[in-house]
Amino acid sequence: MSYPGPERRIHRVFVTHNSEYHTRQGVCVAVRSLSAEDLSHEHPAVGGSVLGGIGYDEERGYLAHFGIPDAGEKICFSNDVVTSPVLAVQRPSRDVVAGYSP
Repeated sequence: MSYPGPERRIHRVFVTHNSEYHTRQGVCVAVRSLSAEDLSHEHPAVGGSVLGGIGYDEERGYLAHFGIPDAGEKICFSNDVVTSPVLAVQRPSRDVVAGYSP
């Protein structure tokens, strides 16, 4: 199944130091190790909802919030997965979106 047109906007890729976390409407649909070419649908984060981000402030310490994590924050998923800090948030290409499981 492909996801053409405007629906591509519901997807985000959170790039960390070692991995890409691919999400659709806030749910992780695939993870790709930056050392691999293929998407994995078996990673522990797959199926988990993005709860929010965890960042660090010099004065206040660790801070968590609900919603979309920003660069520099760790992603917190509903299935108890916490990532390394996000380096970038991107939109996946149409070819990549077409490879997601329906």
